[in-house]
Amino acid sequence: MSQFDPEVFMSKPNGDYFFALRKGELIPLAQQLQIEVMRSMPRYHIQQVIAFHLAEINVFGFTELKRVLEILKFETRKHREINIRLRREREERLDAKTGKRKKERQERLKRE
Repeated sequence: MSQFDPEVFMSKPNGDYFFALRKGELIPLAQQLQIEVMRSMPRYHIQQVIAFHLAEINVFGFTELKRVLEILKFETRKHREINIRLRREREERLDAKTGKRKKERQERLKRE
């Protein structure tokens, strides 16, 4: 497997290849584009920041950006659903240990 080179990618940008990039490859691409991203950011969020920047500098056209955003929206929704499920499971385990009432937990989840 060859090493990812941001300069080569920028010379021939490809939306499909862009989505195949791992987080460790997105960070150098962001640095190449002089975009500030943090390693702690989720991969899909880094992709979103880079995609908007590429659209601003006219690397991605409107149709490509629209496709990118649809995929990222799906990734964001999936990530959010996983976090909600994990939070609920964690709270259920905590409720079972501490004996908190189920109704209080459900009201708290509704507020979130």
